[in-house]
Amino acid sequence: MISGIVPFYEIVEAVKDETSISNIRPYYDKIRRLIFRAEREIGYGGSVILKKLTYKSDTPRKYIKFPEDFIEFEGIGIDCCRVCPTKYTITSEGIRLKSDEIKNIVLLYWSIGVDEEGYPMVTRNHEEAVIAYIVWKLYSPKIFLGIGNMNAAFEYKRNFENLLLESRGDDAFPTLEEWNEIGQLSYTDRRILIELPAFSYSYCDDIEDVVTPPIVVPPTPEPDVYYWQVDNINDTITQVLPLVNPTFLATKPKKVLSDFEDGVSVTYTEIGRICFAIYENDDTNYIIKDILGNNVTSGFDSAYISADKIKLFVSKNFYTFSTINFKIEKQ
Repeated sequence: MISGIVPFYEIVEAVKDETSISNIRPYYDKIRRLIFRAEREIGYGGSVILKKLTYKSDTPRKYIKFPEDFIEFEGIGIDCCRVCPTKYTITSEGIRLKSDEIKNIVLLYWSIGVDEEGYPMVTRNHEEAVIAYIVWKLYSPKIFLGIGNMNAAFEYKRNFENLLLESRGDDAFPTLEEWNEIGQLSYTDRRILIELPAFSYSYCDDIEDVVTPPIVVPPTPEPDVYYWQVDNINDTITQVLPLVNPTFLATKPKKVLSDFEDGVSVTYTEIGRICFAIYENDDTNYIIKDILGNNVTSGFDSAYISADKIKLFVSKNFYTFSTINFKIEKQ
């Protein structure tokens, strides 16, 4: 395995060189998410560490969602005992439990190391594959907008797939004795070893675990974002507001908020104002961005419908026949 940690800023500079994006700071959050996704594709062998996450709830739960830095599943436990795999189902986004009497769950999963600001770090043997993945995914939205080249997108994807196989080939696994030797060196990539006394490989909610202290995750579900276009070109938020209720939204298309955080391309087939609606317990602020990461929230009127707990956005300007990529983030 190739030693050496690549910090986040080096990844960013390499992406700038590959894409010629001069102001890349608005892309930091997306690059951060893409690094985690790239490492999921590559798998073990980078700066991988074992983490423990505790989900607590006063009421029974049927589903837990994987954290953002999730790379690979290790197991879940209840009352310090590992849960049999026949008692749950693993999905792409989390774990669905077959029992409805479980409140507190401990998740063990593999992640990658982060710096003091929470940005992920990768190892030298994964560096080129991670950069290739980011370049490919940054270019992909242009295809949906009709301003990109399919051949170029295919080449970016093929380049990542080639480097993906190379990076996996570089992942040679040392023995436990070798891990004990190289794990003491801070400049090498390492896993948290089961044999290290500082780490307890268990499914107990033990706060004395100084390496990965339990984290309490609120059980609130991820909100849906509803979107549509107003039929009457004269209608503004004043006319739209009285129409919006749960029955009305049930007829509209929707996606989860995390999809909009990555960017969703919406096709409009009429001429009129466009709308977004989100179920929210309070008048939470949201930011709406375009494909380039520019904040366009000021181009929307907003209102909070307290009776139904709905946050509504209606554009101030008309939108015509087009496909537009929007991002919506909670402030």
